[in-house]
Amino acid sequence: MDLVSQTREEPTARSQASFNETKASTRVALSGESQAALIKKVKARARALERKLSEALQQQTATADVLKVISRSTFDLQAVLENLLESAVRLCGADRGFVYRQDGDFYRVAASCGHSPEWLATIEPYPIHEDRTSATGRLSSTAALCTFTIF
Repeated sequence: MDLVSQTREEPTARSQASFNETKASTRVALSGESQAALIKKVKARARALERKLSEALQQQTATADVLKVISRSTFDLQAVLENLLESAVRLCGADRGFVYRQDGDFYRVAASCGHSPEWLATIEPYPIHEDRTSATGRLSSTAALCTFTIF
């Protein structure tokens, strides 16, 4: 905020008019500053709404993609899982992901996105146990939504 200061030793009619002018211009300056702050808030809110709209559109697109795959195939579960995983990885901003399918007391990779064939061949003989020895095992044993950040 700007500071406006004006002084005069002896008050006169002219100084009163000048004071009133200064007072009015100060109100305009304060009003302009308030408007600038309001415009800044409105722009920030518009950006936040644009982000939410973009996320909603991405989710709708991902849903439409999965539904297209389901309707096109004679229900090829593998194609559906891969498409679903690709959409989830993209929406989460992740680099890669897995879908595991329960096989008795174990979980095996059912679909993969972003992993090399060599890595898939390496982990294929080692299914996940439902216990706390791995993130996937911990997730399956707690039946809760978990987010894991790898540094």
